Amino acid sequence: MDRVKKIMGKASLGIKRPKPESKLTIYERPERPEEKKEYYDKHIQKDATMDEYWMKMYRQAISYLPPVEENPAIMDLGCGPGYFAEVLYSDGYMNYLGVDFSTVCIEKAQERVPMLQFMPGDLYDKWIQEKFAEFDFFFALEVLEHLKRDKEVIGAIPSGKKVIISVPNNDGQGHVRIFGGVGEMQKWYEGFIEFEDVQTIYRGRGTVSFFMGYGTRS
Repeated sequence: MDRVKKIMGKASLGIKRPKPESKLTIYERPERPEEKKEYYDKHIQKDATMDEYWMKMYRQAISYLPPVEENPAIMDLGCGPGYFAEVLYSDGYMNYLGVDFSTVCIEKAQERVPMLQFMPGDLYDKWIQEKFAEFDFFFALEVLEHLKRDKEVIGAIPSGKKVIISVPNNDGQGHVRIFGGVGEMQKWYEGFIEFEDVQTIYRGRGTVSFFMGYGTRS
């Protein structure tokens, strides 16, 4: 955990406010199916806590949480191998559940942060969605672009709960949807999330960005 704190201490946010006149340029890939869990079992991304741009995104996401002392109940949708969970734990957040349909990711997450709780499950499963009522804050970081029925998952979150999402603008492996900007993100989830803040987090000198939104489930 000391390693994570050192890296986080070096990362400045470098975030720019979006322009409100963003045009709708969402690019859907109807011909591209969702990747099966076996794909993610084999292709686990490199350690995101070693990447300053992912850390900027994680830092911004955590900034929407109340203080640790309030013990918010956090659900991490598509938690992967526990990189974001490790950062949350290093900040003292313990009331957490990470869910992912890749059992290999869940095993690695549990090894990485054994103090937190993780559970294998598909976000489309009703028994997983029924657990949403037990949590106050929902994170879906770099997950929704992989889901054909992403609005179904967001729609299952009870009204009034807080939601923090991020989506990218790159055509990565498994992406069924590409967002051109924060305006596209807001438009796509209109009626599902009432956004209170949106951010663009640039990844270095290139054109790849994270688009992040914080708001209340409508």
